[in-house]
Amino acid sequence: MKTGIIDEPVNYSKKENDKLGTNDYADALKKFIEKTATPMTVGIQGEWGSGKTSLMYKLWKDLDGDEKNTTIESIWINSWEHSLLKSPEEALISIVSDITNQISNLNPKNKNFDKLKKTGIKIFTSAAKMTAGLASGVAGKDVIDELVGDKSENSIKELKNTLENFIKDTIQDTENKDISKITKLVFYIDDLDRIEPKDAVKILELLKNIFSLPHCVFILAIDYQVVIKGLKDKFGEKTEENEREFRSFFDKIIQLPFTMPISKYSVNNYVLSLLKEINFIEDSENELFNENIEDILRFTIGNNPRSLKRLINSLSLINILNGIKQDSENKEYANKEKLLLFSMVCLQVAYPKIYDLISIRSNIKEWDESLAAE
Repeated sequence: MKTGIIDEPVNYSKKENDKLGTNDYADALKKFIEKTATPMTVGIQGEWGSGKTSLMYKLWKDLDGDEKNTTIESIWINSWEHSLLKSPEEALISIVSDITNQISNLNPKNKNFDKLKKTGIKIFTSAAKMTAGLASGVAGKDVIDELVGDKSENSIKELKNTLENFIKDTIQDTENKDISKITKLVFYIDDLDRIEPKDAVKILELLKNIFSLPHCVFILAIDYQVVIKGLKDKFGEKTEENEREFRSFFDKIIQLPFTMPISKYSVNNYVLSLLKEINFIEDSENELFNENIEDILRFTIGNNPRSLKRLINSLSLINILNGIKQDSENKEYANKEKLLLFSMVCLQVAYPKIYDLISIRSNIKEWDESLAAE
């Protein structure tokens, strides 16, 4: 028995069951990535807690992300970790440097290896200069201009050319047994929607400018609404007149938009399994809950997996506090009492003001105009 459900992405290395029914979507994306022309960018869209990272983990496992020298080589970047305690410019440099470093380590024998490493050192040095500059009140714009501008020997343009040559030589190197199987690189960029929207947009632009390369597929976890917020400085508030500009920016970066199929989730099975994990219901109560869960959730908190986990944790605590016992002589009533409790917690999460009213006057049949006036 568990007393709490953690809010972590599904760990497919532990062979967890597909409780939400997303495996078919992951399988389709896997086949698309395996066969697609490159460069290609896939945008995994969905609100917070909708399962974007879990889906990316599933793709990572299915495409042998933990193994080296496979047909598809995988690289994972957590953009939010790179942004912690950093300015937007530092975060940009840190992400680019991490990707560059992971690519270079694929093939140390490549003739461009030293050049890529030197570029990484250059970028890290620039980040250190920027940190010192910001601490003393000097903006990091000069450092960014140095990297992006055409004057610098190690500019972004030069970095892109070096990366392209490095990847091309790595793919075509059939004699090196350590890399002989690699035909494509897949980059997983997670947690972009946890970054300040305008900074997330900067990262998107930079990734597009540098890593739009042959043999490369980017999988980005970001929602369109985050992009809209991040483009306000550029286009202003989104209106019917300028909506096309927002959409054009997004479409230019994302070639395959994939929206998390949250409305198609197998919520009944998922919630039932969680309720059993916390010992809230038994198998004998499946039918009553299975008939009602979908409607209750549809009218209250919805299908978001993160919200559902919070719901289960609230029920678990209440279950412990109340010490709910099954009355063997009146089992049907006890089952309905649990369903009512489930409904009330859903109501509390989704509509706290209504729940407060019920706490004040629990007999709903007595609600009248005077209560409404209060």
